[in-house]
Amino acid sequence: MRHGRTANTLGHVALWLAVAAAAGAASAPDALGVDLPRRIEAHMATLRDDPTRLDARLALGRLYLTIEAFDPAAEQYEAVLAAGPGEAAAAHHGLGLTHAGGERFDDAIRQYDLSISYDADRAFVHAARGSAYAHLHRYDEAIEAYRSALSLEPGDAMVRHQLGLALARNGRIDDALAEQEAAIASMPDLASARLELGSLHSGASRWEEARREYRAALALDADLTQALYGLAQIAMRTGDADGARVLMEQFAVAQERSEEVGRLIGAAQRASDRTERAGILASLGRLRLQQGAYDKARQTYAKACALDPTLAGAHGGLGVALTMLEAYDDAETAQRAALRIDPGMARAHAGLGLIALRRERPDEALTHYRRAADLDPTLLDAHMKVGDLLRGERAYGQAAEAYAAATGADAADAEAWHYLGLCRALNDQPDEALQAYGRAIAIDPARVETHFLTAELRRRKGDGELSLAAYERALELDVDHARAYHGLAVLYATQLEDVDGALAHAEKAAALDPASARYRNTLALIYYRLGRLREAEDAIRAALALEPDNATYREGLERILGSDDG
Repeated sequence: MRHGRTANTLGHVALWLAVAAAAGAASAPDALGVDLPRRIEAHMATLRDDPTRLDARLALGRLYLTIEAFDPAAEQYEAVLAAGPGEAAAAHHGLGLTHAGGERFDDAIRQYDLSISYDADRAFVHAARGSAYAHLHRYDEAIEAYRSALSLEPGDAMVRHQLGLALARNGRIDDALAEQEAAIASMPDLASARLELGSLHSGASRWEEARREYRAALALDADLTQALYGLAQIAMRTGDADGARVLMEQFAVAQERSEEVGRLIGAAQRASDRTERAGILASLGRLRLQQGAYDKARQTYAKACALDPTLAGAHGGLGVALTMLEAYDDAETAQRAALRIDPGMARAHAGLGLIALRRERPDEALTHYRRAADLDPTLLDAHMKVGDLLRGERAYGQAAEAYAAATGADAADAEAWHYLGLCRALNDQPDEALQAYGRAIAIDPARVETHFLTAELRRRKGDGELSLAAYERALELDVDHARAYHGLAVLYATQLEDVDGALAHAEKAAALDPASARYRNTLALIYYRLGRLREAEDAIRAALALEPDNATYREGLERILGSDDG
């Protein structure tokens, strides 16, 4: 498929930049961050002052490669070569990477050969040369190039992994297996090597070993959908048809997600305009965020910001990714960069709110979320966060206003209606609360907690039959809902005049949650009402064991002990 090749092509550049970085000669993709536009501008300023600064041109070329801006990178490397042979090895290597980024692998190999002719001791150039040969399916030459790299850097796990791939494609399975095992021994978290090792084991019908490696690959990188497919094939071949079916369903979902990522990667590579590419990368970053791939989102957004420093949404997205990675200082820098570009960007204020929330600064978070909600009344998350923060402060009336605004932003959001109902109930507005709960349930009939809170509120209002129906619906959805059983116990004891039914539900609640002193106390009260004083004493003592300082429970024990148990 086209997207698979595109991903591999860009992977060629990222991979060998990372290998070069390990040797101190380039910037690794992991260095992508909020300062990338500033670093690019700093080198450009240096060159404006002194165009002869080859160190600045090389550094700028590497940064352009990092963000996949291949044409500007090539301009810098060509300028270095025009100045003389002093930095020819580095410049030809960089030009090779720009050609590889454009899928011009023959041209890339010529540049790598020229680099090696100036300096044959740069392992990462041999490795990049091997990768270019592999893309052309010239595996014998790829193997030779990888081995040249390893003769210079024997401990490079990534090159061993790439050598193993070339050996496998060349039919040398035992040698391939040895190289992948060596790569993993050196770098256990190398997901792609785990995937390949799983494939090699599977091809030899070593099912347990293959299963282990496929699972390890997925644990390291959930985007490796081939591992799911491999696990499904193992399940089928070992007689587990049901397991295979489930895994194939998971693979289909993952493959759809992977294809969407691949489509955007392909579009970004085809885009000739830097601004257009930045916009596509920002969309890819947003998709990565939605998928929970936060570090990949960080890298993608950083590239978008560097390609188009005026793209406020990319800075904001970078800030969210960094927040999820707990890099809060850099996250704040990114969000404030977004606001310098667009002071009215509500999502950037919401992003600052999230940072403050993660840093346990609720007052600061509330300020930012309120600002976001004011700027964009349709921003559901901002209203919800305002409501959550105010509810945490027990400002239920104000919280209800925020949740009401959330329902205005999205009338189909069941959670907003649920919390609106909760705050109305806590603010002594039972009828309004029931209306809100009803809206939440109409949108999402399976919301157990909303049914339970409806039951509790109706019980307190004295609506016994309606309360009973709501409790029973909650228990249909969650048979182990201890609070619903406890609520039923209270309802049966106080309104339905069925003490035996109350006891059955109270015993169930206490069994489901043995750590609840409240449930033990309710159980003691019911036993006491039934005249079963020994059991009442045991239950209240159990409550006191959980809450020794509870005066109500102590009074209950004294009342039981003072009764005539016959």
